This record gives sequence, structure tokens and C-alpha cells, in this order.
Amino acid sequence: MLGIRTILKTKSNNLKIQIPDSLKNRELEVIVLPAATNAHDYEYEFWSDKELKQLGKLNLGKKIKDKEDYSKW
Repeated sequence: MLGIRTILKTKSNNLKIQIPDSLKNRELEVIVLPAATNAHDYEYEFWSDKELKQLGKLNLGKKIKDKEDYSKW
């Protein structure tokens, strides 16, 4: 798995990210997180117990349509 990490300074609600040629025309997952360069720059908001209990109920994935017969392996 290839991972790219870059820290950018935002001036608007748009980001421009340069990716390697090997990733062109591929489906990519992009995750945007705030980068705390100074721990006092951000107030961290922790999830409540109620929110944590709901995590297991979220459908974050999709079923894989897999017709492979693994018993033959």
C-alpha cells in the first residue's frame, strides 16, 4: 500500500494535491485531518459515550460480491 502524507496551509475551502503518476486514473481515498503543529493551536473535541456506542451500528462498509470458492485453495 502506498501512503502519501502532506501538510498544507489552507487559505480557502479548496486543496490542491499533487499525486504520483502511478496513481493517475485510480480510485483514491483521501482523508483530511487538522495538523496540530502546536498542541495549543486546537481544542480537541472528544466523542461522548453515546456517540461511541453508536459506532458499531454505522454501516461503513459494503458487502463484497465474491463468488470465489475458497474451499478449493
